[in-house]
Amino acid sequence: MNNNLSKEEIINKAFHFHSKGIILEAAKYYQYFINKGFKDYRVFSNYGVILESLEKLQEAELLYRKAIELKPDYIVAISNLGNILRLLGKFQEAELSTLKAIELKPDFANAHSNLGSILSDLGRLSEAEASYRKALEIDPNIAETHYNLGNILKNLYKLKDAELSYKKAIEINPTYAEAYSNLGNIFKELGKLKDAELSYKKAIEINPNCANAYLNMGSIFQDLGKLKEAKIYTQKAIEINPNCANAYLNMGCILKNLGRLKDAELSTLKAIELNPDLSKAYFVLSTIDVSISHHNWHNYLFTKDIFKKQNEIDKIDIYFARGNILERKLNYAQSANMFKKGNNLNRKVFGSDYIQIKNDINYYYKVNQKIKRNKDKQDNLLTNIFIVGLPRSGKTITESILACNKALLQCGEDNGLCIAVNKFLNKKENKKNQNLYQIYIESISKKISGESFICTTRPGNYIYTGLIASQIPNSKVVYCYRNPLDNIKEMYCSNLMNQYTFKTSIVESANILLSINELMEKYKKIFNSRIYFLNYDNLVLNKEIEIKSLLSWLGWKYETKYLHPKIDPTSDIKSDNKNIEINTKYQNTWKNYQKLLKPAIDIITSKEKYRHLISQ
Repeated sequence: MNNNLSKEEIINKAFHFHSKGIILEAAKYYQYFINKGFKDYRVFSNYGVILESLEKLQEAELLYRKAIELKPDYIVAISNLGNILRLLGKFQEAELSTLKAIELKPDFANAHSNLGSILSDLGRLSEAEASYRKALEIDPNIAETHYNLGNILKNLYKLKDAELSYKKAIEINPTYAEAYSNLGNIFKELGKLKDAELSYKKAIEINPNCANAYLNMGSIFQDLGKLKEAKIYTQKAIEINPNCANAYLNMGCILKNLGRLKDAELSTLKAIELNPDLSKAYFVLSTIDVSISHHNWHNYLFTKDIFKKQNEIDKIDIYFARGNILERKLNYAQSANMFKKGNNLNRKVFGSDYIQIKNDINYYYKVNQKIKRNKDKQDNLLTNIFIVGLPRSGKTITESILACNKALLQCGEDNGLCIAVNKFLNKKENKKNQNLYQIYIESISKKISGESFICTTRPGNYIYTGLIASQIPNSKVVYCYRNPLDNIKEMYCSNLMNQYTFKTSIVESANILLSINELMEKYKKIFNSRIYFLNYDNLVLNKEIEIKSLLSWLGWKYETKYLHPKIDPTSDIKSDNKNIEINTKYQNTWKNYQKLLKPAIDIITSKEKYRHLISQ
C-alpha cells in the first residue's frame, strides 16, 4: 500500500473497493485511513458495516459511535448502531437508537424493520408486527422484512397471514431457502404435512446447508411417527450447525419418543448449554424423570433471571416446567399456582376456543340431521376407526392396544378428517362430487399400503361423529372417557399452547366435558352399533376384560399380545422400559388439587351420575 496517498485518495480507494464488493481490500484502506489519524463519519460507518458482517460486533459498535460523534444526525449509523446493540443483547439501548433514527427520518424503512426485530426480541410481538408493517408500507419490496413479519405472525399464531408473508418473501427472492423452510412450518401447523414436506425439500434444494430445513423435515417425520427418519434429518441439522440449540432440543424429543430417556436428557441439556434461555428445553426436561445428572437447571428454572429474555409464549413453557417439577416433589399447592399462572398467560396469548367448540357441536349435529345417510357396510373398503374424546382421556393408549394388530395403520392425531369434512361440505371445493370416504382416504398424511384398518386419535373428531357414522361405510367410533375430574385436572396441567384453549378455564373444561358426553350419548342412540364407549378407568383396573370387550365389538380375535402394547410416547413415558404396562398412576389425581378444581367439582357433581366421585 502506498504510504504517500492523501486522505481523499485513501477514502476514494476504500469506497471503490467497497462498492465493487471487494470487502477485504476495502477494509484494509478503511483501517489504513484510521491508522493515519484521519476522521470521516462515512469511513467509520462503512467500516462498521464490514466489521458487523464479519461478526466483530463490539468493534463495529465503536465505529458507529465514532461516526455519530462526527455527525450526530447520520441516520444510517444511528440505525446500524441500534441493530448492533440488539445483536449484543443491549435491547433497551438498541430501541432508543433505532427510535432516534426514525425520529430523524420517519420514512426510513430499514429503521422500522430493525425496530421490529428489537421489539420481537423483547417479546413485544404486536408492536413488532406494527413496525414491520410500517417498513413494508414504506418499501414493500424487501424480502427479509416480509420474512421477519412472517416469523412474528407465526409466533402470534396468525398462520394464514404468516403464510402470505413467507410467500411474498419468496416471490421477491425465489432463492430464499429460510423462507421456504419457515413456510413449511406454517403448512405443518395447518396440518398440511405433504405441502410442508415439499417446502422443506425446496429449501434443501436451494441450500443443501440450510440446517433449519433439515431440522424442520425431522419434525415432520416426528409428527408422522417416523422416528428413525426424524433422527437422521435432525442429526444432519446438527452436523451442519453444531451450535443449533433447537436441533439438540428436537433430538431430545425424538430420543424421548424412542424411549431412550437418558440420551434424551443429555441432548436436551446440551440445548440448554448452548442456549440457557431456551424455555422449551426446560419444559421437555421437566417431563423426563430419570435423574442421571445434577439438576443445576432446576435452580435456574426457578429464578427471576430466566424470565428476562422470554416472550409471553416462552413464559408459558417456564410456568408449566416449574409446575411439573413441583408436582413431582408432591408440592401440590405450589404446583397448582404455577399451572394456574401458565394457563392464565396461555389464555391471554391465545384466547379460548370454548364458544367455537360449542358452536361446532351444535352445527355439525344439525348437519348430520339434514344429510342423507349412506349404507352402513360396503365391500372392498378399508375399515376406519376413529378414537375420539377429550385430550388425556385414554385415546393414545387405546390406539396403542389396537396397533398390536399388524393390519392396522396407526395415524395418531392426523388432521385428515377435518380437511375431508370441510371439502365434503363445500361444493366449490368438492368439484368431483366425491363422498366423504374418498376424500378422507386422500387426506390422510400417512401412506396407505396393505392395511385393512386405519386408526386416528385426533380429539376434536368427536364433533364429526354423526358424519363419520352416516357417511363413511365400515367406520367405527371409539369414544374414550374417564373420571371427569381427573380428565379436567390432566388437561389443566398439560401444556397444550394454542390447542384446546378452553382447558385454560376450569369452568369451561367442565362445561365442555358435559356437552361432549351429552353429544356422544345422543349419537349412541342413533348409531348404536357404530359407537363404542370405552371407560379409561375400567381399562386400567380390568385390562383383560375391557380389551376383550373392545376387540369383540370390532370383530377381532383376542390374543394376549393386546395386553402388552407398546405405549405411544405421547402418553407421557417416564422410564426406559419400552414395554410399559397400562397402570393406575393417573387415577384420582384430582384429589391433590381439590381447591383448584372446586368450580369443576361443583359443576360435575351437580349431575346425579357423578356425585359418587366425591365419596371415592
